[in-house]
Amino acid sequence: MKDATRPPRRRPLSAETVKNVVDMTLNTKPAGAMHWSVRTMAKASGISRRRCSGSGRRTASSRV
Repeated sequence: MKDATRPPRRRPLSAETVKNVVDMTLNTKPAGAMHWSVRTMAKASGISRRRCSGSGRRTASSRV
């Protein structure tokens, strides 16, 4: 017996948003810094810090 599949709790980020974040990460630098932090990327892209970092945990694989 299996449970019916359920939608995720929050909607996934759109492909356009993901593309914009990746483009910003690879092609720009934040003002006055050497690299993007989760906080500065979240503020610049208009998404939450938790969404920007993936799982909300600070790991090498989830950092932007």
